[in-house]
Amino acid sequence: TIIILCAIIGWNYRIEDPDTAFKFSWILGIPVCTLFAFVLYKAGIYVFDLINYVITGLFPSTAMLIACIFYVILFISVSVLFVSRKA
Repeated sequence: TIIILCAIIGWNYRIEDPDTAFKFSWILGIPVCTLFAFVLYKAGIYVFDLINYVITGLFPSTAMLIACIFYVILFISVSVLFVSRKA
């Protein structure tokens, strides 16, 4: 899910001009983007752990099924969001 969200961001900021191979100004932002991606990844793992704890606490006998359904719905919704990007 996080990778698809990153793909959405990449698609929004892609290079439109077919003659341009690389935007050099982006090279200065690579360290900042790397740090931001790491923090976002750790925050996502933390949030997913919290969601798992809540699901397990509320539905102890069917937690695996409910978590699977929740994550499938989340994956489908993020995938639809990615596919709905303008070409």
